[in-house]
Amino acid sequence: MAGVCEECGLCRPRMKRCVRCRGVMYCSKDCQEKHWLTHKLQCSEVPETKERAHLPEGIDKDDRNNSEKQEQANHFVIKMKNKHGKSEVRVPKCESGEEMFLFLCQHLKTPPEKIRLISRGKLITKENISSYVVDGAIFQAFGEEAEDETGLDVRDIEVLMAQLSVERNVAIKALRRTGDLIDAFLYVSDNQ
Repeated sequence: MAGVCEECGLCRPRMKRCVRCRGVMYCSKDCQEKHWLTHKLQCSEVPETKERAHLPEGIDKDDRNNSEKQEQANHFVIKMKNKHGKSEVRVPKCESGEEMFLFLCQHLKTPPEKIRLISRGKLITKENISSYVVDGAIFQAFGEEAEDETGLDVRDIEVLMAQLSVERNVAIKALRRTGDLIDAFLYVSDNQ
């Protein structure tokens, strides 16, 4: 869940929400604690319902609409097309284009060096992405998805990459297939 920190204004791909109202986001526990004196005056526990349609006493629909408008003001909604189909992506408004670019890479699970983003016929880079990301913009994404590293030792992956000069995905696939670093060396050497 991407967003902008209520306390410091940092834009991060992963944020923490207030557990009571779920209406504000923070980049860290420290920021949440610093902002609590201000936030507790307006923080109200939202009951657990399927749609959270019923608001606690003291909060009316206008308050909810203002919160939704504020949330929309912190994000762009773009349309993304890739090999998995079409989707809408909420991109946080960030000061640097690099943060937006890295957010999209993380969302698409594609390493930055492997991704190609196209919008309005132009190749999108970290340097020019800010001028293309607007509400309703359409992006086409190409690139090799990053392999899942869960359960693998990062050091084994890096050793394979360094010793055999292979890409990260190749090293991960070899370790997954063989289950052992030495066997992965042999596997990659045999298949190059």
